[in-house]
Amino acid sequence: MRNTYTIRHHTIYRYDFPVSVSHHVARLKPLSNARQQTHAFELSILPQPEAVIERVDFFGNALHQFSLQKSHQELELEAYSEVTVDAPGAPLPDIAATCAEVRAALTQPRTPEAFEAKQFTYASPQIPILPELQDLTRSFLPESGHYLGGALALAEFIYENYEFDPTATDVMTPVQEVVKLRRGVCQDFAHLGIACLRSIGMPVRYASGYILTNPPPGMPRLEGADASHAWISIYDPDLGWIDIDPTNNIICGEQHISVGYGRDYQDVSLVRGAMTGGGRHSIEVGVTVAPKADALV
Repeated sequence: MRNTYTIRHHTIYRYDFPVSVSHHVARLKPLSNARQQTHAFELSILPQPEAVIERVDFFGNALHQFSLQKSHQELELEAYSEVTVDAPGAPLPDIAATCAEVRAALTQPRTPEAFEAKQFTYASPQIPILPELQDLTRSFLPESGHYLGGALALAEFIYENYEFDPTATDVMTPVQEVVKLRRGVCQDFAHLGIACLRSIGMPVRYASGYILTNPPPGMPRLEGADASHAWISIYDPDLGWIDIDPTNNIICGEQHISVGYGRDYQDVSLVRGAMTGGGRHSIEVGVTVAPKADALV
């Protein structure tokens, strides 16, 4: 199945005091790869910077850099994307690699994909190696068990035992705290899944993007009611990268739209910046993901 979506991502930063100078990086352009193609992308910024530089970061994600040299007390970004996503083929359990086979493939990597995957076995700024998660993880992923099946079982465990609660955490909540709280949001569940898998040396990366949500039957799609989403991506030397969504307990399909991959949230945060002045700030975010046939463009 193939679906085409339009995405509008609107962000407003409001500062207590004027900002004299600011520098920003935005990762808002969806990826183009074997599973999805971005056909159109527009980024508008107010106040308008003198220049916006588009480049690709270390992990292959598109980013836009810009600076504002004029005093401002509000920053507004609106990104419009048009993306076609193909449903991934169903992974075949009988050819999926065991944990031992995945580990062996990374011990002496022979392909560019295996070299890339090895870097995602280590600790990262927001996800330390937590030995206390090893016993839990090994209960799902013995060396002789398939990595894919074990990762899906772990995702199901997170789904069934951790409560979605947008008030419980923020973007900087340590994964150790999430383990104790047993609640959080999609970012927390992705970090938790990654922490578990990396605790036994398995390759897994953090994925950022969007997911299509459907309104109740008979109700219109609400503008700006969606949000960004996060999930995990595991590496199998035979099947390649497979994306799994612990928040919804599914293998990611044509309803998932990828914007970036990295070691953890910090590598793919949608907008980051540094500024002089401003004091405290508030953020207002609205996201609308819609099938192109339904979208108002």
